[in-house]
Amino acid sequence: MVKLFRLIIISWLSVSLFSAMAFAAEIVSARIIKSKEKILIGDPVKMEITIRHFQNEDYKLKLDPKGLGFFEFRGEAVVERQNIDASRVESKISIEIVPFSTGKLPIAPLLFSNGRDELLSTPFEVEVSAVTSPEERTIKDVRLMPQAPSDKWLQPAVLTMLLASSFIYLFLRTADRFGRQFFVPKQTLKEVAIVSNFEDEAIKRLKKLLAEISKLDNKVFHIEFAQIVTNYLIKRYGFINQELTTVEMMLLLEKRKVPVLVCATVAEVLDWCDLVKFAQHKPDVARTDLLVRKTIDLITALNFKDPEKERLQ
Repeated sequence: MVKLFRLIIISWLSVSLFSAMAFAAEIVSARIIKSKEKILIGDPVKMEITIRHFQNEDYKLKLDPKGLGFFEFRGEAVVERQNIDASRVESKISIEIVPFSTGKLPIAPLLFSNGRDELLSTPFEVEVSAVTSPEERTIKDVRLMPQAPSDKWLQPAVLTMLLASSFIYLFLRTADRFGRQFFVPKQTLKEVAIVSNFEDEAIKRLKKLLAEISKLDNKVFHIEFAQIVTNYLIKRYGFINQELTTVEMMLLLEKRKVPVLVCATVAEVLDWCDLVKFAQHKPDVARTDLLVRKTIDLITALNFKDPEKERLQ
């Protein structure tokens, strides 16, 4: 009887030891939790990875120093543990990432480590859409250029009208400045000067930045470029004490009924800077130079223009 009892105990210990040796940590599931059906650029995307392991182990996300490609990691990883039995546990690790490009974007396998062993999740692919639809970015109106007139008298007449119009325009501009100097109330002149200072400050900083385009690091240059444009928009359109992403900035500009030309230029500049800042895009120096000059021209055109009247035009 004693021998039988010993045999049962030895068998039970052998089975327990074999089960413990056979069990190894593994990733049970990895999935993406969508907050809405269509993911737009800049929207947060939640990932949930489930790992089964021993209770004395603690698996943590180990980020690649090169980053996540077209995505940026946001916040901290959240871990929820649930006991399976006396020796094993199931950990659910939730992370949040943000895409900064459009199209079908790959998510590389994520690495989890307990200090001794490492596990890799399965790769994913996420469809990310632009804020504007393809129809809104399509040329809808194409017109042929008129042919030059064949009549000899018509060309001089048109040229004379253009010269006369230019003269009248310059005369009115000069008269307007003269009248504004002597007849506009001082309070109004002070308000115009304040608005003008926004443009002068932004243009001065952009010209200084453009002079250092070959000296500064690409990422540092584009961070400063985006900061100058964002600060100018915040001061001009009254987005005070707000930290805005590119998507939020464009929605607010559209809500304020800012002209389409201004919105299009701002979107082009901020999207280009986001690619360099967050997606490690290697920029074309010629295009960056062109965008800075284009921004200077736009701000120069907005100089001395009232934002309230601008929205009514």
